Amino acid sequence: MVPKGWTTKALGRSINLQGGFAFKSSEFGELGIPIVRISNIQGEIVELDGAPCYEEDIKLERFLLEDGDILIAMSGATTGKTGRFFASNSTPNAYLNQRVGRFQIKDENLLCSDFVWHLISTERFQYLVSIEAIGGAQPNVSGAEIESLTFNFPPITEQRKIAEILSTWDRAVEVAEAQLEAARTSKRALMQQLLTGKRRFPEFEAEEWKEVRLGDVCAPKQWPTIGKNDMTDSGYPVFGANGFIGFYSEFNHEHPTTVVTCRGATCGTVSRTPPSTYITGNAMSLDDVDATRVDDEFLFFALQKRGFDDIISGSAQPQIIGKDIRSVKLKLPMLTEQRKIAETLSICDSDVVNIENQITKLRTEKKALMQQLLTGKRRVVVEGCHEV
Repeated sequence: MVPKGWTTKALGRSINLQGGFAFKSSEFGELGIPIVRISNIQGEIVELDGAPCYEEDIKLERFLLEDGDILIAMSGATTGKTGRFFASNSTPNAYLNQRVGRFQIKDENLLCSDFVWHLISTERFQYLVSIEAIGGAQPNVSGAEIESLTFNFPPITEQRKIAEILSTWDRAVEVAEAQLEAARTSKRALMQQLLTGKRRFPEFEAEEWKEVRLGDVCAPKQWPTIGKNDMTDSGYPVFGANGFIGFYSEFNHEHPTTVVTCRGATCGTVSRTPPSTYITGNAMSLDDVDATRVDDEFLFFALQKRGFDDIISGSAQPQIIGKDIRSVKLKLPMLTEQRKIAETLSICDSDVVNIENQITKLRTEKKALMQQLLTGKRRVVVEGCHEV
């Protein structure tokens, strides 16, 4: 059902989907105007760090991007992903490469670009593009196919109001993401200082740190691995080389445990499992921690800071073996200082988690609002009209 006052039409009646220029990679350089390729569309923005450049050419002027341009990937595994180009002092413009499309609005008095941006961010748009892209050896969609997609459009004043409301959520997410990056940076700096002894709590400044081998303060162990057929739809979480991989009917670790991935691409990753978890043989659990010498949480943070790149072996299949991880050396402060360091860093972790949860909440709220506003299920007040 079309909402009152809205019209149903194909995108092509209001936009042109322009394709990019077929630049030759042999002519790429480090100086000139950067070229936007599919790989540069990242997380709804265009990221130009490391992008190849091409010398300015008046013949290519129509392929120059403008501030706020909306782009879409038109081939490959990420067909349909979208992003916006924002000009800056260092990058006032960029060239549009082949298989990257630009939404060109025919009349801004009839169609709001910010409304279009939110419209193509919906699951429905992505689904329709994916349907059009099916059929070849690799996903591929044409400008004509995108222009043929049909949507309901409100009047321009309502479009602008909807875009304004949804952009408020976008700005809130941007602020929270900046806070998240600041919190993560602060934690990294604090880890660098506290876990190396460069920064000490006043009451512990006179105390010496002692060097130990990891195998002297805990027992690294690989437990039996569970096959996929043995896992269940619910139960206790299973932790493997790629983090949590499913559920099982029993657990082998009752309490939170520090684990080190010991096989595959994530080899050397240090994690902390929740209570009642089954840890498989692809991740080495640090069992039987000597609580008289080392605090379990401090050990987790210290190993996160240290890393295990120096003991990873194997090329085709990276791995860490028990003998090597047991020989890893650590410097430990006295137990009370360990606990205070762990407590401080745990507070940092809580701050990070709280901001992550805030971002998730904002995105969920925006998604629900998009579903209502972009379908007309919820109407906005425009020029004295009442919300429906």
